[in-house]
Amino acid sequence: MDCLTTSPKYNTTIEQKLKAQRAAKLYRRSSPKLRDLLREKCRIRFKEARHNSYARMRSINEEGEEHIPLKDLLRQEISELDFDINLQKEIYNELIEEINEWFAEQQEGEENYYVEVDKTDALICPVCQKSNLVVYLNKDGRYNYRCKCSAK
Repeated sequence: MDCLTTSPKYNTTIEQKLKAQRAAKLYRRSSPKLRDLLREKCRIRFKEARHNSYARMRSINEEGEEHIPLKDLLRQEISELDFDINLQKEIYNELIEEINEWFAEQQEGEENYYVEVDKTDALICPVCQKSNLVVYLNKDGRYNYRCKCSAK
């Protein structure tokens, strides 16, 4: 059997490879600060806008591309970040609500347990922990508790 192994050919540009490397570096160094992230995105957009402007001046503008002013680019980036922040706040509030609901359910369960224990009027013997204590009236008029295991 003659098996030819050829390496796959990828059609990636240098810019895509650099972008992937930058993303990997950012991932390795954990999430960057908001200011650094905004600065990097704006720098990339500025480069693209400058390239488009240069191409337009040379009358090589590709069809279908829209010209977006730099102020609008910044506004778009800020609105995207605001959307992300609002989404995180909503998620946080939902988590807090779920925790509060769980806590209320736990408290209600405990209250129901204690109400049921009070209704039974049975005390379990602390010595044998099997049978219930029985109340007896002494000769001197006091109440005593006794168990089948002879604990007083």
